[in-house]
Amino acid sequence: MTTLPIINMNGTSAESLFDEYIEASRLLRKADRFLRESTTCHGRDFQCNPAGDYDKAKQERHEIFQRLNDVLDYCEQWVENAENNINFN
Repeated sequence: MTTLPIINMNGTSAESLFDEYIEASRLLRKADRFLRESTTCHGRDFQCNPAGDYDKAKQERHEIFQRLNDVLDYCEQWVENAENNINFN
């Protein structure tokens, strides 16, 4: 559970928070896409390593992508909170 601010007139505006976290989310998605599509973790690169290192590296890669998804989820919660507080008059 993410602790989110109660938007108020003395704090950062909902519009500013929305814009900030939308942009952060966009860049995180771009980074995720780039990492998945443009970086390598292949067994051929571990042929001189001790047995099991490739499997360990694949697991570590999976965990890193999960952390990236967690950060994206965090940003999306801030976006939703801000969006719920924007005055749409």
